[in-house]
Amino acid sequence: MKKLTANRIIELYHIGLALWWGLCLVFPFNTFKYSAYAAMANLAPEAAWGAFALFIACGQTLMLFGKFKKLQPIGLAIASFFWTFIACMFLVNDLNTGQFSTGSGTYLLVSLMIFWLSSSNGGGKDEHNTC
Repeated sequence: MKKLTANRIIELYHIGLALWWGLCLVFPFNTFKYSAYAAMANLAPEAAWGAFALFIACGQTLMLFGKFKKLQPIGLAIASFFWTFIACMFLVNDLNTGQFSTGSGTYLLVSLMIFWLSSSNGGGKDEHNTC
């Protein structure tokens, strides 16, 4: 079994986050009924956002454990863009309603973590930070 590295832990966290987001939005939980999601609801239906999040989770999983390791930096960059866009959607909604949430800052930090991972070592390289 390969050693569990800090980079791999970060990637697993983001796979889990995208998977959770995708499942919450694909199943009929009516997540978009909350005002924090109003800006996102104006662009696409809940199921579309969920499907894209599941696509990202599946893609990152294949790139982490499959034979697509060379594509991993690209996949991480796409995931980083997705979470940056989510952060912007929360910020737009916050500015429109005047009710600020933690979503914009939280997902911006998630995005920056993925971007750092993709740019710092190409993603998926398990040479450093072993646990």
